Amino acid sequence: MKVALHPYFRYLKWLLALFTLAMQPSLTLASAQTSSLIVNPQLNVASISRNKARSIFSMRLREWPDGTPIVVYVLPDQAQQHRDFVRKTLAMFPHQLRRHWDRYVYTGIGQAPIEVANSNEMIERVNNTVGAIGYTEEESTDAKIRTIQLD
Repeated sequence: MKVALHPYFRYLKWLLALFTLAMQPSLTLASAQTSSLIVNPQLNVASISRNKARSIFSMRLREWPDGTPIVVYVLPDQAQQHRDFVRKTLAMFPHQLRRHWDRYVYTGIGQAPIEVANSNEMIERVNNTVGAIGYTEEESTDAKIRTIQLD
């Protein structure tokens, strides 16, 4: 026996689908990037692709091309700059990134990135750790920062 649904449910389903599509992070180049990727000055990396950045911050990629271990620094999940970085630069939702980290930690095959309190600490830690990567505000003009381009 098949139960007939009210016609409004069909419209509600379409409205929900449109809302979901509207909330997806934009993958176009038109979306402004509010954060810049920064790396340790000793690394010989000028740019990385969005997919490679996503792999690094998802903790799937663990070494730079020269074999140096990657050390990832991030801001707390609640920080607006972290949420903007994940959505606009990595084209992911913050909860998706957290799910990757949790899976690696709880299964014992990896670890979560190192969390820092603010942008100043991020800059200091990245510059003092070989193989480190992080992000900072695009308008920051700190002389210690070595930014890399996102292809």
